[in-house]
Amino acid sequence: MDLQPQRTSQVYKSIALIAVLLASTGCSMHPTRQVTELGFIDASMLSDSALEGNLKMNNAVRARYGVEWTLFDVSDVAFDFGLGGHAIVDSEMPGGIIGVDTTYKLTFGTSNKTRPYAIFSASFDKFTEKWEPATVDYGFTNTFGFGIFHDLSETKQSKLQHGIYADYRWLHNSNGSTFHNDSFRDFFGLDKDQGPNPGYEGGMLTIGYSVDF
Repeated sequence: MDLQPQRTSQVYKSIALIAVLLASTGCSMHPTRQVTELGFIDASMLSDSALEGNLKMNNAVRARYGVEWTLFDVSDVAFDFGLGGHAIVDSEMPGGIIGVDTTYKLTFGTSNKTRPYAIFSASFDKFTEKWEPATVDYGFTNTFGFGIFHDLSETKQSKLQHGIYADYRWLHNSNGSTFHNDSFRDFFGLDKDQGPNPGYEGGMLTIGYSVDF
């Protein structure tokens, strides 16, 4: 019996449960805003030491759509939780990656038109085709970086609250074989004796647009 679809379903259900629990800590279950972004990924934006033996991701593009909840905005500092979907295509690899991700964003100076932020994201991904030298068709993408958001709204009372943002992030995709214990391998059906699968990495420049609901 093939247990992989059941395991994949369990992962998606876990992500959904986390989203519900985190969102419920805010004032409303209704999302605060929607975001659409495009990222340009290349290993040349990372130093060799930063790559740490991982494979270079070159000439890659990441598209993402998501929604965010502002969980708190206190003393000019806001914390947002996001849930979305993304797709990554690399010109040197077959097929692409699609996945569901969560984001965690800390924004400073929320009363200002232009404000800096730090962002972290984590996703569960499926590969439409296996990327060498991986022996599995799924992975986990993490990003971390810093950026600037600029509010395009005329006033705080404007009907349309929207803005643009740009950031630089480190992006790493782990393909499920490295740095995991036996229970992880058992859950995802990995061979305990399979060789190391280095992840894929690159620096990413992201531009995006957000609209409040």
